[in-house]
Amino acid sequence: MMYMIRVCYRCPMIVFLLFPTMGSADSDHELNTHYEKGRAAALKHEYDRAIAEFTEVVRLDPKQFNVYNFRAYAYLAKGEYTKAIDDYTTFLRRNHANSDAFRCRGTAYLCKGEFEKAHVDFNQALQLDSKNHIAYYSRGLYYARHCENDKAIADFSSAISLAPPIASYFSARAVSYYAEGDYDKAIADSNRAIQLDPKDAEAFYCRGFAHRSKGEYNKAIADISKAIHLNPKDSQSYYNRGLCYRLRGEYDKAIADYTEAIHLDPEKAVVYDDRGFCYLMRGMYDKACADYTEAIRLSPTIAGAYCNRGFCFLMNNKYDKAIADYSKAIRLDPKNSDTYCDRGLTYHEIGNYNKAMSDYSEAIRLSPKSPKPYCCRAWTLATCSLSKLRNGEKAVLDASKACELSAWKDPVCLACLAASYAEMSDFKAAVKSQNQVVEILSESAPEEKLAIAREHLSRYQNGKPLRGSRFPAFGIEIKVLQKKEKTRKNR
Repeated sequence: MMYMIRVCYRCPMIVFLLFPTMGSADSDHELNTHYEKGRAAALKHEYDRAIAEFTEVVRLDPKQFNVYNFRAYAYLAKGEYTKAIDDYTTFLRRNHANSDAFRCRGTAYLCKGEFEKAHVDFNQALQLDSKNHIAYYSRGLYYARHCENDKAIADFSSAISLAPPIASYFSARAVSYYAEGDYDKAIADSNRAIQLDPKDAEAFYCRGFAHRSKGEYNKAIADISKAIHLNPKDSQSYYNRGLCYRLRGEYDKAIADYTEAIHLDPEKAVVYDDRGFCYLMRGMYDKACADYTEAIRLSPTIAGAYCNRGFCFLMNNKYDKAIADYSKAIRLDPKNSDTYCDRGLTYHEIGNYNKAMSDYSEAIRLSPKSPKPYCCRAWTLATCSLSKLRNGEKAVLDASKACELSAWKDPVCLACLAASYAEMSDFKAAVKSQNQVVEILSESAPEEKLAIAREHLSRYQNGKPLRGSRFPAFGIEIKVLQKKEKTRKNR
């Protein structure tokens, strides 16, 4: 199940007040006393004491099969799912038509991860009682767990139609609507859940995610912050609020939330991966590298972690390690054209221009409508130190193609076009393109990135082409961000 949004397995249980008593005290005073004590303890959520009292009833009279049902409930409430399943099974041998017992045993199977057995029990519960709204809700959780969201929504809707308003039902359906991409309905159901239960952390959590997916980051952060207030030990809420901060470019706040998520649950590779990205964007390459290394240790098949660690090595001039990481990323994800571009840029840095050009060509083959590979190839053709390889005309063609594909708004592509014109000694055109780069970066780029762009502009104004220059650092970071967001949508 993806870490961004999860199915909540909370399930409303039948309270003990609905269970029949065992009989009058006159018939068997001792048995009835233990039963009533167990029943009273369960109603107070004192499940250990309830289990002890019900166990004493069974010891005194093993044929009191109803008590297995009651004790199973206490085990289920405590999270002792195997014991709950055993007691429900014993009870059902004598009570084949009890819909709620099948439903509760199914819930225990669901919580234990034995999903198919849970599905069978939920179906049996509904066959015995087609109006068992809790069984519809429980089966809906099963379908949601298996990403059968249309079936989950249908079951949650049945539960809602059969029962008085219950917050958990709306909250669960909201999650399935979110998973289907229907964010407005997810928000509407979350609103209803919150109206019914203002302390429903799951509803705030889901509504926050729906707002995030609509690009409404302020609302998303407010909702997830409320979820954290209601459940401060939930690592996922910290992770997802950090994600919102990251998407707003507030990397320090994102790092703080990711750090708390790691403190609460240190075994999630995706959190290290994302915190590493924030460190990368802050230029803290050593810390980013450490986080990517930990992400790789926890999940060795995350191609993006190798790719971004490779970028950190590149920025620290550790070219061999960068190439090794990019090559590993390519083996894990051979159709990712960006990684070929990044490895090509690393080959450019060490002067292995033939391999760089080969990687750019493969990237173009994989993604002929992506501006990045054309941009990278133009950079090498325009700025490499090998005179026989430099070709201003071809560089201008590639850079123009990249600008066209990016609607003439990408500062990286425009910077490559400027360098290409400079290689052709068309410094007037180079200055014009580089001025556009400076104008775009002036709006939000860090000062050190803007300084690089101005330095290049100064060279063109003085009639000097670029030679042996690193691909614009602001460009690489913008492309890493775009690549990361593409990956995030698939998680």
